[in-house]
Order: sequence, then C-alpha cells, then structure tokens
Amino acid sequence: MKQSSIFSYVKQNNNSRKGVEGNEQCSANVKEALPPKRTKCNSIVKVRKWDETYLRYGFFLPDDQILNVAPQPECLICYCRLSNSALAPGKLQTHLEANHPAHVTKTPSYFKNMKSSARKQKDSFLGTVKTDQDLLLTSCRLSHHILKTKKPFTLAEELIKPALQIAAEQLLDKETERRLQNIPLSDTTVRRRGFDTAEDLLEQLLYKIGKAPCYGLQLDEPTDIGSRAQLLVYMRIPDIDSYDIVDDYLYCLDLDVNTTAEQEFRKLNEFMTEKRMQWEKCCSLTTDGAAVMAGRFSGVGARVKAVATNCVLKHCIIHREALAVKPLSSDKQRKTELESVLDLTVKSVNYIKCGGKGKSARVFQKLCEEMDSDNVTLLLHTEVRWLSRGKILARVFKLRREISIFHSEKNHECASNFLDHEWISKFAYLASIFDVLSTLNTSLQGKRSDIFSQVGKIDAFKGKIDCWVSKVSKNDYSSFRFLNEFLSEDSGVEDTAEIKELVLEHLKLLSKNFNRYFPEEESEIFRLLKWVVNPFIFTSQQELLDICNDINLAEIFEKNGKEYFFIFLCKEGTAIAKEVLKLLCQFPKYLLA
Repeated sequence: MKQSSIFSYVKQNNNSRKGVEGNEQCSANVKEALPPKRTKCNSIVKVRKWDETYLRYGFFLPDDQILNVAPQPECLICYCRLSNSALAPGKLQTHLEANHPAHVTKTPSYFKNMKSSARKQKDSFLGTVKTDQDLLLTSCRLSHHILKTKKPFTLAEELIKPALQIAAEQLLDKETERRLQNIPLSDTTVRRRGFDTAEDLLEQLLYKIGKAPCYGLQLDEPTDIGSRAQLLVYMRIPDIDSYDIVDDYLYCLDLDVNTTAEQEFRKLNEFMTEKRMQWEKCCSLTTDGAAVMAGRFSGVGARVKAVATNCVLKHCIIHREALAVKPLSSDKQRKTELESVLDLTVKSVNYIKCGGKGKSARVFQKLCEEMDSDNVTLLLHTEVRWLSRGKILARVFKLRREISIFHSEKNHECASNFLDHEWISKFAYLASIFDVLSTLNTSLQGKRSDIFSQVGKIDAFKGKIDCWVSKVSKNDYSSFRFLNEFLSEDSGVEDTAEIKELVLEHLKLLSKNFNRYFPEEESEIFRLLKWVVNPFIFTSQQELLDICNDINLAEIFEKNGKEYFFIFLCKEGTAIAKEVLKLLCQFPKYLLA
C-alpha cells in the first residue's frame, strides 16, 4: 500500500469513529425534537428531569444522557440504568435500600468522590484502548513492509517490535519506549492490514484502468504449495495521471479440479464483469504458449478474442527464445555429440556434488584450495532452471584441470574425457555458446522494456548468428570465448575440421529455430513501426508531419521519453497516439520477468 493509501486508511478509521459520535449526537437531537409520548388513553406521560441532589441516593447522569429529553439515571454502585419514570427521590431511595443497604448511611460527599473515581477509571480505560494516529500509521507501514518482503506475520511481534524497544531504551527516552510498546503489531493485525492493503491496491488499479484508453493482459496458470491450481492475471496500462506505462499484478483466481480453457475463461470473465472492466479496451493477451492458453479454436486466447475483437494474442518472447535454444540436434531420435558432451558433463558434476553423501564435494573443495583455484565448488544443473546451463558449463571449464585430477584419483569413467583435447574443445564450444545465450536471456529480462526493444534484441542476435557462421567458416573462433581460449593454448588439437563442422551444424540449427519462433514477417512489421521509438527521426508517416514540426512537442519527447509523450498526445485527443499506446501495452515477456 502506498503512503497516500496508508494515510487515507488511517483517515477513514478516524472518520468512522467520528461518524459514530456524530450519529449519537444526531440521535440526541432527534429525541429532543420529538413530542412527548402518549399512553393508550391519549394522556401525556410525565417526563422527569435530572437534579444534582439525586447524587445523595447513589445515582449520577451518564454523559450520553445529558442532552436527552427524558434522561435515565445510572447507579454508581451496580451501574444499573433505570428508566426516566424512576427518576424520583422515593424510587431512587427504594433502589438504594433494597439493593445496597450498606450504603444507605453514606453522605453525598462519599458518592461525589465515588463518581469522580469512576470517571477517572473510565478515562484511563479509554486511554489504553484508543490507538494514537501516529502509532496506527506506523503499524500500517510496518505491516506493508512485511507483506512486501513476504515474511511471516509473526515477525513484527516477535522480532521487529522488541528490536525497536531495545533501540529506544538505549538511544531514546522512556516515553518513546512506552509509545513503541503500544504499536499494534500482532499477527492478526498484520494479517488484517494485508487484506486492507490488497483491497486498497485493487481499488487504485481499477481506478487507473477505468481512466486508461486501453490495457494489456498476461495470464499464468501456476500451482501453489498445496497443489491448488490458480490463474494469475497481470496488467499493463498507460497511467494517465503519472504519464507512464505501468505493469501491475491484478488478481489471483482459484481454479477447480479440471483446469480447462472454458473454466479459466469463465473465472476471468466473471471477475472482469464484477469489477466492471471493459473487454473492448483489451488490446493484447500474452501467454506461455500452452495449448489451454493459445489454442486456436477453444483456448483461453480464442475465447478472449471473441469478446475483445481488437485483442492481439502474443507468445512470450523469453519463452520462445528458450524453445529456440533448447534442442542441440535436428533429429530427436539421434543424440548428437554435443548432447553426449552435455550429458557427460552433468554426470561428472553430479558425481562430485552428490557422491559419498557430500564427502566428494568436500574432497574436491580441498583439492581446489590446494591448487589455488579461483573457484572451489561446482554448480548443479537442473532442467527446470535452463538459464543455469551457461553458468554451470563456464564453471566446469574453469575447473577442468581440477576435475580431471579428481576423477583420475577416483578412477571415474569421466576421467578420460577431461584428458581428451577434442572432447574438451567440443565442451568449450558448449560453454561459450550457452554463455552467450544466457547473456541474451538476461538482457530480455528486467523492467521498463517494451515490444520494440525486445524484438530489436532478437533481430540483432539473429544477425550475430549469420556473422558467426561466416567467421567459423574461415576458422575464426574469436566470438566464442572459452573455445578461442582453449584453442589459443597449447591444446594439442591439430585438426579443427571436426569441431568446425560441429559448430557450423549447431549454428545453422540455431538460426533455423530462431527463424521459426521469430518469423521475419513479425520483424518486418515492427521495422515499419520504428517511428514509435522516435517519431522525430522517422517522419515517413503522414499523420506525424504536424507532430514532427512542433518544437514544443519535440522538447517534451526529448525530456520525458516516448511513454510520457504519447500519453500526453492521447490526452490531447491525437488519434494516432491511442494506437501507439496499444502497442506499448503489449507484454513482451512473461510473468514480469
């Protein structure tokens, strides 16, 4: 919850308290304006008034009865409240003698002191239960920080609050320490703040969506720790107030047992209808390309497109890049040499990291320390975290001598591979190419990216592959860091024809896969739209001539960027700006990576 939202939350609580007091005051005024009650025989009921002399009978007038036309007295001893008809000396005396005979002989000064003591006790109690506004605001902000860091709700009461008290005891005065102790930070309070924060943030986001001319959607279907299927919904919208393109999490929808496209769309449509979100504004939908999401006829994307005719279906660029670089062979039935090299490398690493219940890892670490190696441990490879391939292979290449010695001492079957120069040259190419691919994948991640920058990076990489093919054909391996380093040494590789053929085969496969997942037609479309990046350089569009010749607009673009510029034009009523915002609202990558 933002700071302004926290202030509004505190203000709302205070207004609700004031509202209750105001209602009580209003009720008292209404009672005062009402005419006297009548009995069934239409006779007027006598309304008795309070007299301070009634204190001698052990009764007083509560604060909420001071303005009442028909006040009701309350006993100081048993706190029993009588009706207005009992407000007579005889009836009050009867109550005192019947219920409190020990106080019959007490003097009026005794009851006066008793009343004063009761008032002090009440004020003291209200002082303990009433939360200071500053303490309430502190509680909200600390709870918000705990929620953002995804820590347990009990952390505030068990760690944060005691730590603050220790700091106040050592550095500040006793009064500050006492106030810190009164900050409401129980686990239930933090949990309640979490629900309030979620509702407030959702209201803010829905407000922005209502003002935005368009928005982009992104869907994900994860499974939580309890194996429950969920549908996560993300949004990208042009924020009219801040003049920026905003990525934000919208909602999490629980799914039933069968996670079908029909059910997922029904849940999504019910949520959109409930929150009064217009499907007509949906300009794009980004998914991971799974059949349930991207099915041409019955997938979620097809159903969304049926209600949002202007929606463009997108497949995540990072996911497509991962699919393009994953295969090492064009023939799925035949394992290539590069795949064999990768499998043997993973097998070697697993033996060192997991062999002997951790003993092999400790022995290898000791060996690396004795050889003064820069690194002393290896990294594990997992198929799920495919981005780790580059780091794992790079680490193995740097520690290849240590690994060779370790396997030789253990008589492991992989020992001969790390002594074979041709095998190491193939492994060095794998380490080099996956290092480059990891760099590409990392560059595609991060915030503040749009579809134009992502497509530009992919096109640049496709051009690099063609350059690499040309250079390798001339026996130039300078583009592959580890392979070039190995061949530059006295590696013992006399004939590089085999490694050359292997590298060319893989590069051509890589180029083919990138052209498959990133067709030239898509790149050509964005080349025609390159004026969006800077409309003052590419002036071939007729609609941009008025804009490009406006000096004031040029200054706005140069100072604030294209997002601010096109939102500004959209608010001014420029038609082409709205179409540009639809492009900028497309999610180029998946899950806000």
